[in-house]
Amino acid sequence: MLKAAGLEVYPILLSTRNHGKISANYPFLDYFNYVIVYAKIDDSLVLLDATEPLCNFNELPTRCLNDYGFIVQKKKEEWLQFHSNFVSEMNYNFIIKLNANNDSIINRCKLMITGYDAIDYRKKFANGYDKVKDNLIGKNSVLIDSIKFVNLYEIQKPFGINFKEMMRIGFVDNKIIISPFCFKAI
Repeated sequence: MLKAAGLEVYPILLSTRNHGKISANYPFLDYFNYVIVYAKIDDSLVLLDATEPLCNFNELPTRCLNDYGFIVQKKKEEWLQFHSNFVSEMNYNFIIKLNANNDSIINRCKLMITGYDAIDYRKKFANGYDKVKDNLIGKNSVLIDSIKFVNLYEIQKPFGINFKEMMRIGFVDNKIIISPFCFKAI
């Protein structure tokens, strides 16, 4: 289809991460188990894989990022090393308020996720609300209201999760002890 549209395209043979790395010195056919597309568009290299609908344009699934791929061309042997230019970030924004009874805190959390982490969370949501809930809410807290998703289907934008939780607090010598990161991994 891309050739019919007038683009210069070539298949790239590669090995997925689960399949192992390719030895470029002895590239036996058994080393390869996957094909993606290499396209030249306006002097730019674009790598395409249509099997992952949650990936952005020119973003390969993580299973494809496995060192080198072989560009299939006539009369030319060329290897391409894979690099990812996409940054994955998870940014938590906490609004913490002490409960009226001074025995717990209420945490309003806004989580913004980009890159491959956003793809993973979108997949977890596709597998079920409970998987996302278990991943977000620790053993020390209780979910107060439902989890709300931001940009669930807009893959060009960061994926967001908003939720509210109640967490118990500790006391030492009449001083309140609060986990500054609300038991989330740093």
